[in-house]
Amino acid sequence: MATIVGLRLVTTSIDMIAQEAFNNLNLSFSAELQRSITAYEQVLSGAAALLQTRPAIRREEFRSYLQAVKIEHRYPGLQGVGYAATFEASERSTLEAEVRSEGFKDFSVRPDGDRPVYSAIVFLEPFTWRNQRAFGYDMMSEPVRQAAMIRARDTGLPTASGAVELVQETETDVQVGFLLYLPIYDGTAAPKTEAGRREAIKGFVYSPFRVGNLIAGVLSRIRQEIESQARITISMAPPGTEQAVIYKTLPQSPDAPRNSKFVHERTLDINGTNWTVGMASTRAFEASLSYWPAWSILVGGVVLSTLLAGLVASAALRQHESNISNTRMDLLSRELAHRVKNSLAVVQSIASRSLVDGRPVKESREIFSQRLHALARAHTNLVENSWRGVSMAELAAAELQPFGARASLQGPDIAMNADTAQMFVLVVHELATNAVKHGALSCDAGRVEMRWWIEGEGASRTLHFRWKETGGPPVQVPASNGFGQTLLQQAIVHGAVSRPEISYEEDGVRYEFVVPLATVQAENMSSHC
Repeated sequence: MATIVGLRLVTTSIDMIAQEAFNNLNLSFSAELQRSITAYEQVLSGAAALLQTRPAIRREEFRSYLQAVKIEHRYPGLQGVGYAATFEASERSTLEAEVRSEGFKDFSVRPDGDRPVYSAIVFLEPFTWRNQRAFGYDMMSEPVRQAAMIRARDTGLPTASGAVELVQETETDVQVGFLLYLPIYDGTAAPKTEAGRREAIKGFVYSPFRVGNLIAGVLSRIRQEIESQARITISMAPPGTEQAVIYKTLPQSPDAPRNSKFVHERTLDINGTNWTVGMASTRAFEASLSYWPAWSILVGGVVLSTLLAGLVASAALRQHESNISNTRMDLLSRELAHRVKNSLAVVQSIASRSLVDGRPVKESREIFSQRLHALARAHTNLVENSWRGVSMAELAAAELQPFGARASLQGPDIAMNADTAQMFVLVVHELATNAVKHGALSCDAGRVEMRWWIEGEGASRTLHFRWKETGGPPVQVPASNGFGQTLLQQAIVHGAVSRPEISYEEDGVRYEFVVPLATVQAENMSSHC
């Protein structure tokens, strides 16, 4: 009896360790998939900022910006970046004439038919033969694309569509596709209400994706040979729709399908659309497991079974700890690569926007240098904490330290994650710089109060932030919308409750935002309220 019990205990222990290792495969894959989508979203944000600040941008300028980003080489699965103009039926002939005057004699909005609102593709780079098939296509004519565009327009946030067949597809190697939309509005700032956003919508910056190419890129960046160890199935479900399979790996052996011993499933929020990543173990993964310790116990008998059970349990524990350590090191390496790429993207965006805002070269260089120093301070704090998070209070205090008693701050000490910390430092730096040049800190009587607090309970807790200037000269709404204003109008995290509010009141500027606390906090550090 003792031998049978020992056999079962060791077998169960081996299976539990194997299940955890298999779960980590899904964790690694899902984390890399989300990092890829975030990187693609940053490309869209850069193009959106360019279009928002340069309403009359020429096609050549749009192409030059995206060539500098090198989307074809750096972002596998991304078919391009485009702009779709939104207009009514009465404006259709005018738009077609404008595009034809640029040399595209056969350009027309398609498909034919009268519709109350159109959103036709007028820019799309790279302008390859595949992407030329989508030139002029009215995305509002197709229900799945239309639903995503309406959600993006009404919320002002990046939004992923459901599964579609891209217009770029041909008769060979057809893949499931989806699109990511970011709305563009008239004026220097996005309207604060849903009704206002509907009225002011100008168009959409968007990217089409081929899911097969996207997943191939994700798998190529992961060190583990996932395809030989797991069969992957991915499905998506936009709000109000049923699950639809968008990706499935081919069977690795002729007798598939089969019942796998290990399965795992994770649900991801991809810009408002739920993606479910399911994995089932292959024969190769199951064959890699060794059950010899269990059979040794059975053969060894009652006396040896106790001794061997202890030895096997010890070996399994060491192997378990080694697997966890290797997984953590692998995740840390990929996280570091991700941080470096994100940081370079942020620096590139700061440089490009600081140098094209219409200022003299010397002033532009000085502004760029100040923004870079603010970002560097955040990086120093992150490196000292091994990129696990950084104190929000310390970041705020460092930015306001030069102003002494004229600037006060109050709020709980929250450990911010790396991406949010970088955005927060740039926002506070921009507010302080504007206050010194035009606001409360430009005169002796002016004061600045920075305050943040937490509301709600449990998973629904939100972080509220307020910057308030008093005692300064009268302030006015900026006449132009440069990099600084564009930065202040963007949410500092994904999933923000609403866009930030900027008010130019009689006694000074007031800036506020509200975001879910969970999107701000670092995973491995707790907040102290």
